[in-house]
Amino acid sequence: MITRKNRVHQHEDSPGAQVTMSDGPHSAEVRLDASGRMCPEPITMAALRLQGMQEGEVLRVEATDPAAPIDFEVWCLRRQHTFLDCRQNGERWIIRLRKGGIQT
Repeated sequence: MITRKNRVHQHEDSPGAQVTMSDGPHSAEVRLDASGRMCPEPITMAALRLQGMQEGEVLRVEATDPAAPIDFEVWCLRRQHTFLDCRQNGERWIIRLRKGGIQT
């Protein structure tokens, strides 16, 4: 699903994912809902989604798996992605990562 200034487009090839666009540099944030899925599914879903993204783009994953924060942090280190942040919203974890560009 792509949202651009109140315009929404469905993408049949990427269920559970939507792209939110706004003005400004690096403003595209791809959202992936992995709620209700347990490891390794959220990681697998994220890996597949990242394949279609450009280096530097941000993926926001929503997950309910309690191990998701540490799983994504370790996975990002191993796959050369940047783990940006993680916060909890009720039972959901909101995890943001940047494709590639690991910061040292």
